[in-house]
Amino acid sequence: MKQLTLMRHGEAMIQALDQNDFHRALSPRAARDIYLVRKQLTESAGVPELIYCSPAVRTKQSLEIFLEDSPLGIVTVFQSSLYAAEAEALQLLIARSAEEREHVMIIGHNPSLEELLFSLCSRHIRLRPANAFSLSLDIQTWPEIFGPVTVGSLSLFRP
Repeated sequence: MKQLTLMRHGEAMIQALDQNDFHRALSPRAARDIYLVRKQLTESAGVPELIYCSPAVRTKQSLEIFLEDSPLGIVTVFQSSLYAAEAEALQLLIARSAEEREHVMIIGHNPSLEELLFSLCSRHIRLRPANAFSLSLDIQTWPEIFGPVTVGSLSLFRP
């Protein structure tokens, strides 16, 4: 059994006319929301061992908040392909995860996170800012995520 957690970045500031979307920062309320979701997630699904994160400013800030006061040893990888990714690219990234990692997390963006959720559990699930969705997958190795996957438990965490 493997655990996969998908988290959308916290609420971002409204984009200025001259600002690139990639550089948008988190809003003032985002830190509180991420902290609340982190508390729920780690109490219910445990601490992820590996976190893939988009390099966009708001996802990096979300990761920093998520990791505050977290135990040492969480491996974090900034993956440029997570920004504007397709769901299949997320699956490929997960499939390449180290086998010894039982709990993998992605901090990224919509619509790719929602599309991946749909492909894994055939449900339309809306991930709002700072929401996380954790799935227990009945697989032994990460590459099995491309085959038919039986999803055990599904948990939505929101502020």
